[in-house]
Amino acid sequence: GHLATEYHGEAVHTKWKKLCDFLCDIYFHSIFPEEEIEREKEVICNEIARDNDQDNYLAYFALWERLWQENPLRKFGVGTPDGVKNVTRNDLLTLQQHRVNPANTLIIAAGKLDHASLVDELRAYIPITSPVCPIRRLWPDEYDSLPSQQEITIERPGREKAIVLFGCKFPRYTDEHVNILDN
Repeated sequence: GHLATEYHGEAVHTKWKKLCDFLCDIYFHSIFPEEEIEREKEVICNEIARDNDQDNYLAYFALWERLWQENPLRKFGVGTPDGVKNVTRNDLLTLQQHRVNPANTLIIAAGKLDHASLVDELRAYIPITSPVCPIRRLWPDEYDSLPSQQEITIERPGREKAIVLFGCKFPRYTDEHVNILDN
């Protein structure tokens, strides 16, 4: 996603150590084999085609692109088929190197687990207290800007349903606003 990368898994409580091993390996040590990347590109291009055929997705694409002008939040979905086809193994390794590191990783566990045992197990895989901080990117602040268009119609001849979508950007919340919502 734009703001986070998440991996999760579920297992019977007696297999939690294997689950940690599996997730840590994927999260920190992905090798991105070329043949798997090419196979996944085809899957993703099929998902893009499916989404582009769904009216509700097209409506959301249009909404986000008009609410935000420069902010990466304007992009909804996984991109274009051409963009997906151009992704290389080196692109994925570079992205992993810059975004995935112990310093900005949060681990949450729920269920039948012993906290101390979980922490000990994870420390065997990753230095949780690593001081390395990821590169911080500042996005344009567009909360106070109006949408580029306020009315959009997407014509889809031959469809039996109609979709109407309203959307707006929320201004930045203060602690006072959040506290009101929590009460």
